[in-house]
Amino acid sequence: MMKPSATVITFGPFRLVADKRELWRDEVLLKVRAMPLLVLAYLAQHPERVIPVEELRKAVWGGTRVGSGAIRGCVREIRQALGDEATAPHYIETVGRHVLEPQLSREILELPHRHTVFRPYATGRHRH
Repeated sequence: MMKPSATVITFGPFRLVADKRELWRDEVLLKVRAMPLLVLAYLAQHPERVIPVEELRKAVWGGTRVGSGAIRGCVREIRQALGDEATAPHYIETVGRHVLEPQLSREILELPHRHTVFRPYATGRHRH
């Protein structure tokens, strides 16, 4: 399980203080739950890198079993706090497909999994 670091990570108007589990927008402390903040901290510590969902799961939750819905919920909460949108991402981009049900056929399970990329410099680039 990921331990919060003492690092302060700044990006755009945001400041993430991982060890205090705080996310600030300029001088305003944003209300974000602990697990989404840990997910954001992990993504922010690996900028511009594609993070497979399984890596994120292991890094943040360790050996605790957690479903894909919980991970998606954390990413959704982070996006909401950052004012980011999945359809036009500035900070967090999801790449690829995600398999929700492990009992699906082998052919479906071999589809690429969902990955997440954190972009600390809001470039304003949108995917079409």
